[in-house]
Amino acid sequence: ERVDAMTRMIASAAPALILSRDTSTISYMLESLKADPSFVAMFVADDLSSLGTAGRNETDRLAFSPMRLEKELGKDPFLLSSETDVTLIETSESLLQIRQIIVSGNKKHVGYVAARFTKEHVNAALRAEILTKGAVALGLAVGFALLLRTMLRRTLAPLARIRAQLATLSSGQHDIAIGDMDRGDEIGDIARAVDQLRIGMIEREQMERAQRSADDAQLTRQRNVDEAIQSFRLTI
Repeated sequence: ERVDAMTRMIASAAPALILSRDTSTISYMLESLKADPSFVAMFVADDLSSLGTAGRNETDRLAFSPMRLEKELGKDPFLLSSETDVTLIETSESLLQIRQIIVSGNKKHVGYVAARFTKEHVNAALRAEILTKGAVALGLAVGFALLLRTMLRRTLAPLARIRAQLATLSSGQHDIAIGDMDRGDEIGDIARAVDQLRIGMIEREQMERAQRSADDAQLTRQRNVDEAIQSFRLTI
């Protein structure tokens, strides 16, 4: 967007300067754009030659010219700009834009402005953003893991106690207290069910003891009757 805005501004101001061959003003305008941190080089040219150039340093300024650009593109930049209003060529490291310059009155094509900007600052900002988002995502993941660990501990610890209580009940020891019955979640439901099981086991054990006592009493009565009958027979 910055490149587009800059080339549009130059293309709007340059027609009269190109027609009057005012190269000083053109160069001054281009030099004013060097403050942009991504600026590499820019020039304004017609079909014959460059009319004004600027670069972040002398090497970049000399390396960006109509002749070098034609060699890079494989086509005369002036002809390319006559075919399309704006040509944008983007790589992973830089952005090149060529915009035609026309006289607004008669739509005559009088030249073009070519600009090259580095994406170094954009890529650095993107990497910083990725690192920031990655750090945030990592922090969220760690926080979620800690939360999950806490939740699992709160869930698994009662389950471990209930499992131990079930093992105690299965061994025949029923006089134990079942914890976590006051909870309102599934753990509480399980604990209350285990307590009901414990009460049922106690009641069944009491019934079995009562039945054994009744059986013993019946056997004793039967034995007494048998002994009385045997004594009666001996007496007879």
